[in-house]
Amino acid sequence: MGSSGLLSGGSITWGATASGDTIKARLVASSATVNQDDTVMTPWTQVTSTDQTLVNKSKATNTTDNRIQFTNSAAIVWTAVASGTVRYVGIFKLVTNDADSIPIALIDITSCVANGSDITLPAQTALFYSQQ
Repeated sequence: MGSSGLLSGGSITWGATASGDTIKARLVASSATVNQDDTVMTPWTQVTSTDQTLVNKSKATNTTDNRIQFTNSAAIVWTAVASGTVRYVGIFKLVTNDADSIPIALIDITSCVANGSDITLPAQTALFYSQQ
């Protein structure tokens, strides 16, 4: 995954939308074959065709746990997800399309079957982190 691009001098800028890259969240199907060595989003099968843009991004150093925490301070909501089984939320840098967009993190969630309702990932103190 491209999470190393978030580190100092990397190719991914995690920050406010105006100053950072476009970072998206995707509902990833339980049938997807994801791998920590994936360099593009192609294998990360979508449950819905609507990836959500993260707009309240920030990062902070947590000196107690020796890690950098990447945060999105607002809930991420996918509305009226009609069908499919969701197993993960994928975080990625949008470039142009799946073939060149860069996976950053894969959040393991409790599997859920879409039924037309909204799916919400609540705001997180640490959406994911990088150990220092």
